[in-house]
Amino acid sequence: MKIRGLLVVLCLTSAGCIAAPGGSSLSADRVDPLLASENLGNSGVTLDPPGLLAPKVQAQGAFAVCTNGRAPCPPTSPTAARLAIATDAGPGTADANGKITLLMNKRLVWAISWSDIECRFRGGGLGDPSIPSVSASPVSCDTVAFVDAGTGEFLYEVTYERH
Repeated sequence: MKIRGLLVVLCLTSAGCIAAPGGSSLSADRVDPLLASENLGNSGVTLDPPGLLAPKVQAQGAFAVCTNGRAPCPPTSPTAARLAIATDAGPGTADANGKITLLMNKRLVWAISWSDIECRFRGGGLGDPSIPSVSASPVSCDTVAFVDAGTGEFLYEVTYERH
C-alpha cells in the first residue's frame, strides 16, 4: 500500500500521537453543518455541505480523537467542528495495479478546525534542530483534522498557511 500527499500529518496508530491537554474542549456553539462549499487553502481539500446526511458519530465523539492521543491535533480548543462532505485529490492507497483509491472521496466527515494559529511546520529539517527554520517570524496557519462521521476514525489532518 502506498500513501501519497503533501501537507498531511498521518497518525494511523496511537504511537507518536500527541494528546491535547485536558484544557482543550469543543463547545456546542462551535458545532455546525457546513453551509457552503469551500476549498481549504492550498491543501487540495474541498468541503461541501452534507445536505440531509446525518452523522453516526457526533462532534464531541469525533473530537475525542484529539483528547485521547489518537490524533496530533493542536493543543488548544478548536475554532469549529463542521459536518461536511470532503474530497481530497491527494492522499490515497494504491492497489497492485496502481489504481489509487482516495482516502476522502465525497466522505462524510467532521472537519475540526483551528484558525489563525502559529504554523507547526515552517521549513527546515523536521526533528533536526541543526537545520535552521526558513521563517524567523511567526506564520499564521489553519489546521483541520478530519474524522469519519460514520465510524469516528481519525483520517488525517492538513495545515495550510493563511493568506
